[in-house]
Amino acid sequence: MNFLLVALAAFQVLCALVAARALPARLFHRQSTPAPSPPDGVDGCAFTVYNSVWTFYIPTNETFPVDAADACESHGGALAKLEYYNFFNVSNAAYDCVGAGKQVVVSSWNGDDYGAVNITLQLGPTRGPGAVTALSTEEAINNSYPYLCQYLSLSGDASPSFR
Repeated sequence: MNFLLVALAAFQVLCALVAARALPARLFHRQSTPAPSPPDGVDGCAFTVYNSVWTFYIPTNETFPVDAADACESHGGALAKLEYYNFFNVSNAAYDCVGAGKQVVVSSWNGDDYGAVNITLQLGPTRGPGAVTALSTEEAINNSYPYLCQYLSLSGDASPSFR
């Protein structure tokens, strides 16, 4: 009981200090970060997930799945790795970039590239989690698709971005 009273008193003191402008209110709010941009010279849509830890971009030009990894590397990125922990947020952001029903080429799902099968994030008719699918050989060689790139870290791997 005493702990709750002490905590309440401390909170009231903090509120009074903020109200008196002795402490800036921004200390208690998450700082917003500017939206990321695709690499220089690349038109497209960029986004971050998990408080700017992971940064992705989808160039506006589409390519054949076999060329997607090279396309990402040509502008300093890597073909994105989808994981269970970034799947929902990446699905929503990709939907906002390319729209409903699109298939977006990725490199792997939970660390598995399924023998270099052409893996896509299939976006649904609305925002929300999509589905991970594999393109048939015919689809992969006859159609171009949007592709999801991930910024590289300073160590050169597709891990949290430092850009």
